[in-house]
Amino acid sequence: MHNSIIYFVFHLAFALNTLLANSQFTSTRNFYPAAYPLAVRSPYLNAWALTQNGTTSLNIWPMHWDDDSILGMTGYVRIDGVAWQWSGDSPIGNRTTLENTEITPTRSIFTILAEWASGDPKQVVTWSTTTAGLSVYHQVSRQMPQPMTEIKNIAEDSNVYFAMSQNPGLTWQTAADNVARTQFMAKGRLLNTQDTNFRRINDRFIVFALSVDLGGIESSTSSTVWSLGVVRDPVVMYSSSNGPQSRSPFFRIQYNHIGDAIDAFGKNYSSAVGTANQLDRDIMRDGDAISTEYGNLLALSTRQAMAGVDITVSLLADGKGNLSDVKAFMKDTGTSQRINPVDTIFAAFPIYLYMDPSLGGLLLDPLFEYQASIVTNDFDVRFAGPDLGMYPKAFGSSGNNENTALENTGNMLVMALAHAQFSGDGTLIYRYVSIIRATLSLNDEERPVFFHQYDLLKTWTDYLINDSLHPTNQLSSDRIAKDNMSNLAIKGIIGIAAMSGISKALNRANDTEFYSTKASELLTQWAQLATLGGHVVSIYNEPSSEGLIYNLYADTLLQTKLVPKDVYDGLTSFYDNRASQAPRFGLPYDSNAAGEAKAPWTIFAAATTTNSSTRDKLIDMAHSRAAFNETAGDFPTTYKTDTGQSFLNYGQASPAQGAMFALLTTRLEIKSINVPASSSQPPDNSDSESTDSAVNAGVIAGAVIGSFVGVVLIAMCLFLLWRKRRQRRDQERLKPIPFNPNLLYRQRGSSGFRLSAERSRPTPAQPSSLVDASPRNHPSRSETYARDSHAPTSPTNTSQSQAYSTYSGSQFTTDTSHLRHEIANLRQQMVEMQAQQTAWAPTPPPRYDNSGTT
Repeated sequence: MHNSIIYFVFHLAFALNTLLANSQFTSTRNFYPAAYPLAVRSPYLNAWALTQNGTTSLNIWPMHWDDDSILGMTGYVRIDGVAWQWSGDSPIGNRTTLENTEITPTRSIFTILAEWASGDPKQVVTWSTTTAGLSVYHQVSRQMPQPMTEIKNIAEDSNVYFAMSQNPGLTWQTAADNVARTQFMAKGRLLNTQDTNFRRINDRFIVFALSVDLGGIESSTSSTVWSLGVVRDPVVMYSSSNGPQSRSPFFRIQYNHIGDAIDAFGKNYSSAVGTANQLDRDIMRDGDAISTEYGNLLALSTRQAMAGVDITVSLLADGKGNLSDVKAFMKDTGTSQRINPVDTIFAAFPIYLYMDPSLGGLLLDPLFEYQASIVTNDFDVRFAGPDLGMYPKAFGSSGNNENTALENTGNMLVMALAHAQFSGDGTLIYRYVSIIRATLSLNDEERPVFFHQYDLLKTWTDYLINDSLHPTNQLSSDRIAKDNMSNLAIKGIIGIAAMSGISKALNRANDTEFYSTKASELLTQWAQLATLGGHVVSIYNEPSSEGLIYNLYADTLLQTKLVPKDVYDGLTSFYDNRASQAPRFGLPYDSNAAGEAKAPWTIFAAATTTNSSTRDKLIDMAHSRAAFNETAGDFPTTYKTDTGQSFLNYGQASPAQGAMFALLTTRLEIKSINVPASSSQPPDNSDSESTDSAVNAGVIAGAVIGSFVGVVLIAMCLFLLWRKRRQRRDQERLKPIPFNPNLLYRQRGSSGFRLSAERSRPTPAQPSSLVDASPRNHPSRSETYARDSHAPTSPTNTSQSQAYSTYSGSQFTTDTSHLRHEIANLRQQMVEMQAQQTAWAPTPPPRYDNSGTT
């Protein structure tokens, strides 16, 4: 029997091997990446354990995803009076050796597992300890938080929480690092006291410690649970169609108070582990059915992809989250500062389709909403925009450059149809087919607003019809700027085919046929220009150009069957031939980027092959880099084909690695798309002649009267706007037209947003070992979010009714915003009038079988 006491500073699930033998380091799957995801939950809770060059010691500081900031964390275990350090690089205590690792999609399991702490050594921090309720938890934050700001990829407005459920053996302490550690090593317990001298993080490093006495342990292992959280509220500032708003974390739908959330988090651990275990089994079963190497790729990429996304809600008057207003925002981690970058979402989309397609819809909705409601002349609405701005401020892209138009527009149309096909929910595509749009006059000095019916998706598709076949002055997501790129051209053509599928779901027969015909015509011309010697060249008429034509994945995913099988067969043979002479880490994604490989595009290409042998060769290429630990860094998207070295700002820890799920998504069932049963459904104008005879005189009269009233009301509003703008010629930014939808996505389940029971389960918060919550060398990011009030200078039995004080952000109200609200109400009345007219001859939404045919 061993008498064991554990000392922590911060949280996750912790498995302790009390034997601490120096056996050979092994992996249960023979998989040794350069970094293990330790606490990888969000863009700012993103800590990794570095195991470069096969290190077998956890006595190193965990690092932020960019390897630029130390995340101070120390853990000790005291067994039979002897203290062992199992995490961190403190000089105090005996060192331990890592014996075994296993990576699953939801957890990293070590024989000795470490945990996380946060901080910025240049800033003064304040802290508190709460001992009331079901948990004891430390809270630490900057004394002067900087809202919506980050330094070196770390938020400057975070609240960090470190907690453990109440139990008789629990003790805690806040103190200088050497004081708390020495106390534990000597006595095996902490003092339940707080250092009240708030100071800079690197001034006598303050640690936030928890320890638990496990008593006698008769078996070889014993476990305990603690929790680490990084909370920001608001998470994102967003320029919605109702104006700028603060977006709060999704857990606010249930918890108004952080203490309640922490208690529930710890209490729910057993259930979360059970869910995680089942999700692990499901993902690994599906992955291993293809190959063990593919299963490893899924295991390493899952949390990396999910951690790039924040799921948010707006707040109701009572402070709770509004379940009818859920949106997701992605940070372009590892590549840029952009928020909801279209190209990165496209790469990551396979994991969201696999986990739950509604996640993809939540990411697309803000992009659609913003572009559908723009009231400026500096944003070209003919094609899709690239992003929503710079994280965490989703105020819209500063401009919409045409040199990325094909890439972004093709991506958006493909993802819109994919979301509808795999979720069965046509709400998103329905909403953005026919909208009321406002634009500004370019000629009038007063720049009045004009309103017109606008079909967002059709406008984008018309751009693709005109510009896809011969891409000119275009930049691909790979940063290649060449004319006539075949891979970019095929994305645009598949985007047109996607619009045909969207039109079919919306019962627009003529549009369905028109876009299908256009896509087929362009595909025929593309094949003549792009194919040479049985494979596809990357640049038309350049026989020496080659690469992975990974955008064919969109055709495979959507099952449009646009591209003939002989093209796929030719590329498969070409890849197989090139694989025999490929460098260690795979084929270049394009000859114009010689020596560079991309894991996402390698797997996209693998998903398009027509035999398993070639498919597995491509999988093995990506796996070789994922398992490579001779260079530092989390699993990057882009690296050298010969050395595996990654590139700065080319995808380290990027959510784009959700592309690893591409092969699984091609096996998912396409569902019948259900369009909202609304009498205001946009009619198929191109088919109107077939229904003319069914329209009676009453309907015609109602339409005429309704149209006349609508024109008069709009004219009155325009006059009021002109007069007000003449009085106030300010340069304030115009807000989007108000649009107040109900819940955009019919969430699965009866209790709000959750992943489906069969395949789509939530990735639980990562387990973690408690360690010195010594905030070490972390630059902190600044953003505005709901915060606990700062703690007093002594331990507090803070009531769990303590509420957030939510930062609401700037309220950019102008005279035009009120007018837009009035116009929105008028528009709603007009829609109701139209509904009365169309109610005479409602057209049911189309139904499809599993193959997608009528």
